[in-house]
Amino acid sequence: MKRLGLALIVGVSMLATLVLPATAHSKHETSSGAGTHLTAVQRGMTFKGLTRAKGGKCTGGFRIDVSSGSPLACSHGPDPAPHGINVHSFRSVSDLASGSSTSSSSSSVQCIGDGTSGPRVQAAYVVASDVTDRYATIAPLIQSWAGEMDGALNQSAAETGGQSHIRFVTNADCSINVAHVVLSSTGDDDFANTITELRAQGLNRTDRKYLLWVDATVYCGIAQVTGSDIPNASNPANTGPFYARVDSGCWGRSDHLSELHELMHTLGAVEPSAPHATANYHCTDEYDVMCYSDAVGVTLTYPCASSHEWLLDCNHDDYFNTSPPSGSYLATHWNVANSVFLQTTDPSSSSPSPTVSPTPSPTSTTTTTLSGSISPKKPKNSFAISVATGPTESDLQFSASGGGKGGKKAASSSSTLSLRIIAADGTVLVQGSGPSVLQLAAALPAGTYTWEVSGSSSVSFTLTVTHA
Repeated sequence: MKRLGLALIVGVSMLATLVLPATAHSKHETSSGAGTHLTAVQRGMTFKGLTRAKGGKCTGGFRIDVSSGSPLACSHGPDPAPHGINVHSFRSVSDLASGSSTSSSSSSVQCIGDGTSGPRVQAAYVVASDVTDRYATIAPLIQSWAGEMDGALNQSAAETGGQSHIRFVTNADCSINVAHVVLSSTGDDDFANTITELRAQGLNRTDRKYLLWVDATVYCGIAQVTGSDIPNASNPANTGPFYARVDSGCWGRSDHLSELHELMHTLGAVEPSAPHATANYHCTDEYDVMCYSDAVGVTLTYPCASSHEWLLDCNHDDYFNTSPPSGSYLATHWNVANSVFLQTTDPSSSSPSPTVSPTPSPTSTTTTTLSGSISPKKPKNSFAISVATGPTESDLQFSASGGGKGGKKAASSSSTLSLRIIAADGTVLVQGSGPSVLQLAAALPAGTYTWEVSGSSSVSFTLTVTHA
């Protein structure tokens, strides 16, 4: 997402008031839309299917309004297309091929193992049922664009003396496996619909990231994020399913790598705690595939040359380093180079890193619902739950019980609870606090853990834990 200018992320109703065009666009509008007066929506900034999070695990971003009963999903919101690019404009196959950053014969990916086992990135061509299906002609281009992504990743790793490749799902001949997915007529209307339908079709493995080339004209790109900087393999970004969507207006462009940008979001870049991070999961130290001014007031610096535009992590101090210095931010916080969805070798080792990987899916899940209460006299309530290796979603909902001074109304307006997930040795793995609703996510190794609810008010609560 490069040379994007300012992109103020606002609520849906405000955005509609400010920038909605006067006439609706068809899914395949034929005009080029080039120019300097494009609206935010024409640059892909549409918020349908997203709800600004006021608390819980999506704090600072958006809840993706997936179907009821599905695991909670979070996003940083849509990334705008570069200035002058109207994502509502239809791109023909010849335009895609001629405007591509690479030719179908110039880029390839690494053949890793049997091509299917373990954590993998699944490439997919996705098309709605009311749109012309171009899988046969687009799939070879996707294979090429995926190779370009892998080359940029490995070149980035070389800057810190290592090697790194995307663990794509590949065919027997080591070519990229491009899944062919057909959605309903509304399945491409927004990110929430897309995720809901993909899950229903079985693209929901916990050992998969799904990189979606959606043949639609809604977004430039949008992806899920985690908001966790836990430095070890239990980081939620180290599991799946996670989804990254790029629409045709931003496929394989020679001026930016949208596909790599969105995939990196699902792998945990850029966490807001990073030294040069923005609050919206990007960075400020250009040039860098993940950096841009994503909100009013964000100031960029330029410590790296413009030739670094397609590569990861300018100065390798925010989200990707194959050999971070001891005591540095990436040595003590989440480092995407350690993702199990990448095959990374650091300079001091000849073996790939990391060695910890999630259990292959599909995996059945169990929902445990617990109820309780706390009060000033009993400020903590704990529950032990045994889980298998995999993602865990915790949802804590509570209301005042009326036991505090001022009665139920007063307690309800001020109550805040904290939730911690604690390992058997007493290590606090994940924690959070907030009013009314609190949601946490973690990828836990098999074992028994303690869920601790605490607070200073008199409240009753319901804790729902979905786990493998």
